[in-house]
Amino acid sequence: MAVEIESVDRSSVIDVLHRDLFRFLILWRMGKIEAAAIVTRLEGGEVSLRKVQSDLELYGRCYDVPLLVVGLRPASPRPEPNMEQLQ
Repeated sequence: MAVEIESVDRSSVIDVLHRDLFRFLILWRMGKIEAAAIVTRLEGGEVSLRKVQSDLELYGRCYDVPLLVVGLRPASPRPEPNMEQLQ
């Protein structure tokens, strides 16, 4: 299993997503992996769930790697702990 976590905002899609999809394809064809996963954000940024989906629709007939794609929402800011209550 190969996993890639896309966490950059300002990289080119070709540099990030396409490189990873190509890497997965090569490893799959070499017999080095049985499946792959990409974890990315649900929306926004250069590499979002929608971008991965649209690219896979284009490459779908040629891309035979079993691939799990997960889109995450940004975490909500955590409230600061009340130090008085902790003492």
